[in-house]
Amino acid sequence: MNMNNESNDPSGFDENEEQMIRDSFSKLDKRLGITAYTPDHLKKSFEKKLLLATAKRSLFATWRGLWASILAAFSIGVLLTRFAMMPATIATRGGPESGVGAPDSPSRIVSIATGNPEEFAFKVISLALNAEMEVTSQKSGEKIVLYIKPFKQGSAEQASIKLALGLDSEAAGSISAIITKDPKK
Repeated sequence: MNMNNESNDPSGFDENEEQMIRDSFSKLDKRLGITAYTPDHLKKSFEKKLLLATAKRSLFATWRGLWASILAAFSIGVLLTRFAMMPATIATRGGPESGVGAPDSPSRIVSIATGNPEEFAFKVISLALNAEMEVTSQKSGEKIVLYIKPFKQGSAEQASIKLALGLDSEAAGSISAIITKDPKK
């Protein structure tokens, strides 16, 4: 006779309690769609998915991923801006008669005062372009600076521009012409 009111059942539940537990598990299996024919590996796979879905991610892993993505975006941005802002250079090569590719002689400076500097500069630029010369212009207030090259000695095409700038026919190299407004005109 058992005096301590202990049952010989190692589970600690009586028959009614065990039946209720079995019924609740079978109802849960029916809700989840698990039948007696479902293979064990599918049941285990499902249980793993449930555990992974409820597992919490560590804060360290999410912050580390955030910083990695920010660093990657910044690095790509730096590379793109370096390529976008890279200066473009165009090199041309000409024969000995063109004067391109030859070393420039020191530039001569010519100062001209006229009543209408813009009109005179336009005239000089059009004469230089007709003679197939390179012209760069800058304007600062009433002053216009033209950088013209290459002048050749004794060139018939460049005679009119040399005359307009007051140069002799033997002028060669590059010329900087500073055109200002004449206060008397």
